Amino acid sequence: MCLLSLVALVPMVVRFALTNPSRHEAFLVYSLAFAVLYVGMAVLWAYVAFVAKLVHDVSTVEARKFLFELCFVVAVFAAAVLWQSGSMVAAIACVVLALPLRWIAWR
Repeated sequence: MCLLSLVALVPMVVRFALTNPSRHEAFLVYSLAFAVLYVGMAVLWAYVAFVAKLVHDVSTVEARKFLFELCFVVAVFAAAVLWQSGSMVAAIACVVLALPLRWIAWR
């Protein structure tokens, strides 16, 4: 239910990002909202696919690849948030973390 609530807030976040005169704050809010949304999706997918085993039509390898794709997006949005916050070293660390996640998802 929490994930659905976050998805319902996406149009408001996009409107804020497009209409806010301060692009710095707008991009920060946009990136943070989508990072939280993708964290929720990744946690939900991990639970459904690996803990509850409710996904029967998808192999474990494909489920793991999708989880890595979601984690890649989280790392990219986290890097954007950190970059906008002024923490360049942490942003670069997130990007360095994101690259192997994307490579694993492509394999």
